[in-house]
Parts: sequence; C-alpha cells; structure tokens
Amino acid sequence: MFIENPGIAFGIDTSKYHIYITIITVLAVIVLIYYLYALIIENSYECLSWSFILGGAIGNCIDRVMVLIPNSQYRGVVDFIDMGIGPYRWYVFNIADAAITIGLIIYIYQTYILKHKN
Repeated sequence: MFIENPGIAFGIDTSKYHIYITIITVLAVIVLIYYLYALIIENSYECLSWSFILGGAIGNCIDRVMVLIPNSQYRGVVDFIDMGIGPYRWYVFNIADAAITIGLIIYIYQTYILKHKN
C-alpha cells in the first residue's frame, strides 16, 4: 500500500500553495548543496549528517516537481512505509523522509552529545 501525499509533512494540505512550496523546496536543496560543499572543503565532521539530509531533500524535491508536470498522473510525494503495532499506526513515510530523520539524529548526536563529552 502506498499513499500519495500532495501536501507537506504529516499530510498538511498545501494544494493552494503547492507551487510556492515547490519553489521553496528547490531553493532549500540549492542552499543545502552549497552548504554541504562548504563542509566538504572544510573536511567537517558534519558531512555525513548533511549528506543524509540533502539526499532526502532531493528525493522529496523530485516528487514535488513531478506533480507540476502537466497531464501527469503523479499527485504527490509517494509515502509507502507504514509502521505501527496492531491498530496503533505511525504516519506513513518514505525513504527520503527516513534519510532526513537519520541525518538529523546523526547531526544532533555529533553536535550536542559528542561536543559536550569533550
């Protein structure tokens, strides 16, 4: 089973503003590419976490742009991972969402836990 999410996180409806959300998403990906490039030049420890975040952002960005193609049957970001226990379900998500979440967890771990250990 999969769900096409035309909105943003947690199914928040943005149908009236989809073009603006898509433009913001594309701009955010461009900024993330520039930021990751700067981190690579500096040989920063943050490269791994931002690579996960950028990869997920690019995946969701591609899905958002596909919605804008005329006569496309594509209606939104495809979410297909459904987790839960019995009748208790979490939000359905995709690999891109998981990559962003993993990147944020790594970033928080590296930035707050490892820095404060020293």
